[in-house]
Amino acid sequence: MINRTNNPLLNLFERIIRWGKKNAWKNELYRPLFPERTQIRFTFDPRTNTGHYRLKYNVAEVMKEIPLLKMPHDFLGNMCSSCYDSSTTEAVIIFKDDTPNVRIFDIMWIANMLEKYISRIFHSEIYHEDEHTR
Repeated sequence: MINRTNNPLLNLFERIIRWGKKNAWKNELYRPLFPERTQIRFTFDPRTNTGHYRLKYNVAEVMKEIPLLKMPHDFLGNMCSSCYDSSTTEAVIIFKDDTPNVRIFDIMWIANMLEKYISRIFHSEIYHEDEHTR
């Protein structure tokens, strides 16, 4: 995982994956797909005298709808600027007054914003600071 030491959610996800591996994947949500190995009938490798096998994966269960964060409307009126936070890998929208900043981790979160706000964010300059320039 990229830059997981600075993100507590990625650390939690890694611990869940490690716990699942130790406990034989009892949690259905994080269980990986394991293939079913079946032998192809009447096929043998003449050098090793063993059969040829095919790996069959079951169909994965997927979400029907993507859960999106409810973004507030009419909140970019006093937008000052936007920046990229490299420590948490989030885009941050900064406001002029004491309004709390909006932190956007996933780009899909802005999919339910109004079109004029998406274009305003698109046309505003995004400030960032590389770790190499510090």
